[in-house]
Amino acid sequence: MVSGSPGWCLLLGLCTLIPATTQQGPEEDVTPSVGLEGLGYHLSQDGDSLQDPQRCGITFHTPSPCSPRGPPTFASLNELDHLKSLLQDTKASLKDVEMAAMLEENQTRYQDIITEALPAIHEANLEFQESLDNVRRELEAHVAEADHPRTAEKKEKLRKGVRVVAHMLRLTGRLAQTLDAASQRLDAELSQRLQSSAATATEP
Repeated sequence: MVSGSPGWCLLLGLCTLIPATTQQGPEEDVTPSVGLEGLGYHLSQDGDSLQDPQRCGITFHTPSPCSPRGPPTFASLNELDHLKSLLQDTKASLKDVEMAAMLEENQTRYQDIITEALPAIHEANLEFQESLDNVRRELEAHVAEADHPRTAEKKEKLRKGVRVVAHMLRLTGRLAQTLDAASQRLDAELSQRLQSSAATATEP
């Protein structure tokens, strides 16, 4: 039966595990020690000063919750500067809006300007309507004068002249077709006689 403190029992358990892992290869020798140190445990090595030489000491290293963290990243500082610039731009825009509102209160509103211009626009519309009515009446009078008997006679003469010109154009077209047909027949006859004369001249 083995007597001792719980720390001694823990040391015996660790000693039984360490040889089994170190036999696997040189690459895995560091794994147990690294794993223990990563968890915050520190095994006392040979040469460490201990209160009792027959016992092993275990030191626990835990990070302090009040320890200062590292400095902020460069990206965070850039984002903070960007937000500050946006805030300044927003404040400047708000000031511009306030100044514009104050100036508009001291000036005449657009509604007042439109209200003042409406009577003049109404008068201009009435004048335009009156001018349009005058033009319409003059046009109707001119059309009524066009229905005069003399105007009807002139229109009839013009129609007759147009009919004569159209008849002459039709006759000219027919004459052109007749001349074209006659010229084609004459060309065919002359070509035939020329070929006959050439054939007679070549005979012995």
